[in-house]
Amino acid sequence: MKLEKVLVVYKRSTFDLYNNEEYNPEVKKLIDEGHIAVKSLKDSHDVHQMTVDTIIEVLSHKGIHLDVIFRGDLKPVENYDLVVTTGGDGTILETSKYIKNTPILGVNSDPVGSVGFFTGATKDDFESKIEQVFSNTINKLDINRILLKLNNQPIKELVLNDILITHSIPAATSRYIIRLKGAEESHRSSGIWISTAAGSTAAIRSAGGIPLPIDSDQFQYLVREFYDRGSKKYFLLGGICDFIDNFEIISQMRLGRFYIDGPFFEYPFTVGDILTFQKSEFPLTILGFDNSKREAFLKTHTQK
Repeated sequence: MKLEKVLVVYKRSTFDLYNNEEYNPEVKKLIDEGHIAVKSLKDSHDVHQMTVDTIIEVLSHKGIHLDVIFRGDLKPVENYDLVVTTGGDGTILETSKYIKNTPILGVNSDPVGSVGFFTGATKDDFESKIEQVFSNTINKLDINRILLKLNNQPIKELVLNDILITHSIPAATSRYIIRLKGAEESHRSSGIWISTAAGSTAAIRSAGGIPLPIDSDQFQYLVREFYDRGSKKYFLLGGICDFIDNFEIISQMRLGRFYIDGPFFEYPFTVGDILTFQKSEFPLTILGFDNSKREAFLKTHTQK
């Protein structure tokens, strides 16, 4: 694999964010006092920074041109052979919104405290993984993403993990209509999860969903905390779908919203808006993916 130009994307650690009186003087004071709520932040920060430094050192030593950018400053990624993220799955999720075709190698900067199903390397084996990239022997996986259309207009951010549809006020009732395979139901609930196969081990699993194989072409939806109004006539409360099933959600909320892969990408979803779901033509290529981490997690967390 050609590896001449690499983009390194890093997150700012929680310690880095809070250890600043201008940003949050109250938390800065807790850090200075060694308060139990924040005492682990410094150790995590140090490990994270060592990982960033290692990535830059390894790539520079190999004569690779690299650009380094904070993930909050990202723009659409073009003209790079590889994107290297340092953080956890959250950094990959955010970075993926700016990638169409460029492969990504995630480096878990804190394997003890950070979730890293999508990450393919750590500080300790990063150099060997880069050698595998050079020799084209590294594991590769193309992960399906969802293309959302709002009122038939494409949303630019592709979904790698999941979508949450809900009222913008967490305590308020979410109201919407589900259409699927010609059936239709009007619901009241606290919202709906819709996940890719890759995201089926995340929030939707915690809410009662079913994990799907990582390479599945299907997606899944699950209604949260449904109010049945004393009736048993409701059937569209969750399930596994194919993209040809014509699944769509129609908002009945003046202040509805939907969130893509977490809190950073959100859109208004107001009365009459229609959200539809298609398989994107741009899967995300993940390098170094180790499905055994995912399988071990599922085995541990599904035991009765």
